[in-house]
Amino acid sequence: MTASEVTSFVQEIEFENRKLKEENEKLKGSLFDAGKFYASTFGADDIAKLHNVSPATVRTYLKLGLIEKHPDSTDGKARVRASVVLCLDFSELRKQYQNRHYGNK
Repeated sequence: MTASEVTSFVQEIEFENRKLKEENEKLKGSLFDAGKFYASTFGADDIAKLHNVSPATVRTYLKLGLIEKHPDSTDGKARVRASVVLCLDFSELRKQYQNRHYGNK
């Protein structure tokens, strides 16, 4: 590799690096901050609607501790912080539920 080829290669890498930094800054500006919703809460029915799952599924996951309850929850009415609800991944919760009840199959 000649000196001019090395210089050209380094310039290409620097250009690509600048483009990636610009794109990264744009993405950072458009991120959703679920933490802004820390003070709001959802009930099981609302969580189910938001995530298109059964309310019974939500209640089961709450009962098992797979979904973290708000400290003000009661036995009759579970509440979950909106910041938690917005980040729930029900496919991952389903895996945790299956592993807990059926082993690692």
